[in-house]
This record gives sequence, structure tokens and C-alpha cells, in this order.
Amino acid sequence: MLRLIAIALMLSTCAGTALAQNGQFPGVAPSVPSPYGPPPQLGGAPAPPVALPVPTVSPNLPSTQVTRPNRPPVEVPGGPSNFSNKVERCIDAGTAAGVGPNHIGTFTSRCAN
Repeated sequence: MLRLIAIALMLSTCAGTALAQNGQFPGVAPSVPSPYGPPPQLGGAPAPPVALPVPTVSPNLPSTQVTRPNRPPVEVPGGPSNFSNKVERCIDAGTAAGVGPNHIGTFTSRCAN
């Protein structure tokens, strides 16, 4: 019986302090809403991406066959003859043919030179 009275007394003291929490302090004015409204919301989804045109390569340019040890050769398409474009085409063709990241440097140097 004594336990029941102790529990009831403890619950009433906790509930009394919880009910007294109304957010107002004595002697303090209540908060006033701001005269400035919230910024306008720009809802909606972003614009769909625009596909850029892909440069075309003339089909008349000769392609190059690059051999690999114990693997089938890789066909590298022709294109502009400057070195950086040739290296890019070699890297693209090598990765498309399955040349791994540890061997793409060797393949590219063999292809571009």
C-alpha cells in the first residue's frame, strides 16, 4: 500500500510540473510574428537535360587494328590525326574492348605510337 501511495505522489508531482510548461514566462511579452513573409518557394522539378549533338566521324577514315598478347585485336576507329584525339580514341576503344585499368596505359601507348 505504501508503494502505491509513493507512486501516486511521484506521478502527481511530475504531472504538475509538466502541465505548468505552457511556454510563457512571467513578465516576458509573447513572441510577435515577423512582418516579413517567408521567401517564395520555387517548387517543381528541374528542367530535363538537353542532349548535345555528338560530333560525327567520317566513315571513310581508316581504322587501326591494335594487337594484344593472348587476346583478340582491338579495332580503333580513325579520326582527326592530332595526338590527343588519337590517344582519346585508343582509350575509348581499349576500355570498350575490356582492357583493364592496369593495362590501359600500355595499350594506349602501343596504339597511339
